Amino acid sequence: MLPVNSYRLPVIDYRLSITGYRLPVIGYRLSVIGYRLSVIGYRLSVIGYRLSVIGYRFPVIGYRLSVIGFRVHSKPEIYLNRINRLGKCKPFIGLYTTK
Repeated sequence: MLPVNSYRLPVIDYRLSITGYRLPVIGYRLSVIGYRLSVIGYRLSVIGYRLSVIGYRFPVIGYRLSVIGFRVHSKPEIYLNRINRLGKCKPFIGLYTTK
């Protein structure tokens, strides 16, 4: 029994030393993977922030476009009202401006 145990102990010791050598390598690889994942997460958060900024700007752009559209829509009416006023006040100028 003793020679068999004395034969198995160096083999077990060798295997443990190999696993002890591999564990730091595995830990290093896991830390590299974790670092890469954190970089990816950071980039995704930056993209998310930019998308939120774009999403915030779209309503502002839509509001500005609606204001521009309201002004463009209301300006012909304003000009027509002015022309009508000119036509009522001064008929000759009204005739020339309405043609």
